Amino acid sequence: MDESTDGSGSKLGERARGVADAQRDRLTKKIGSVASAFHGTSRQLRGAGEESAAEIAGRIGTRIERVEHFLSEHDAKDLVGSAERFARREPLLFLGVAFAAGVLAAELLRHFGSSAPVAPKDKRIGDGAHHDGGRHVGS
Repeated sequence: MDESTDGSGSKLGERARGVADAQRDRLTKKIGSVASAFHGTSRQLRGAGEESAAEIAGRIGTRIERVEHFLSEHDAKDLVGSAERFARREPLLFLGVAFAAGVLAAELLRHFGSSAPVAPKDKRIGDGAHHDGGRHVGS
């Protein structure tokens, strides 16, 4: 192999790690916001006399903060290594968590992905005729 290939591969790897770390930082901030929201909800519930619900919201907020802290303390390479070790130790649990995360991500993308409304499809064809199941109905 020549040196230029080694150098560009190394640079590409560094850029990929930089991008992954930047995404991790953005995700960490969002997770911190979610944790704060749960703690705020906990305070509001406590103020309304809903102690058991406030306790649950507070615990969820604290657990989310732990995830935030873990992500902020580890770079992308560490996170991948942790995931690989977990997958080797608990393969079925890993698959279940991966599936649940995928479903959650799909729901979040579906919910937050597009704020623009989708225009309904027009049933009218260019010649002004309507079609129903392949049959020409007419205008």
